[in-house]
Amino acid sequence: MSAIVFSSVRLLRTPIFIRSVTNIKSCIDRSEVSDRIMNVLKGFDFVDPCKVTPVSHFASDLGLDSIENKTVKDAIKADFCLEEWDIPGTSVDEMTACISRNPRAK
Repeated sequence: MSAIVFSSVRLLRTPIFIRSVTNIKSCIDRSEVSDRIMNVLKGFDFVDPCKVTPVSHFASDLGLDSIENKTVKDAIKADFCLEEWDIPGTSVDEMTACISRNPRAK
């Protein structure tokens, strides 16, 4: 009896394979994601288009305050149809990495 209980408990403790979001290839190329993010940034009046690069930091390089940062992030999420997702990142490069791994990005 104890052998049966032990084997069933052991089966329950065996990890179940769950496919990670990061293992799914996104259909959007990283360079395309970066270009789209930079185009969104350049569309704002409070962003100097000359300062926007693939490695621009929102606060230190572009001079965005917290409200402008949120506005920019919301616009980027809307551009990729990710309004319900929280996308971490404080630079173009960080957001590019996050969005390019997200299979729901369009």
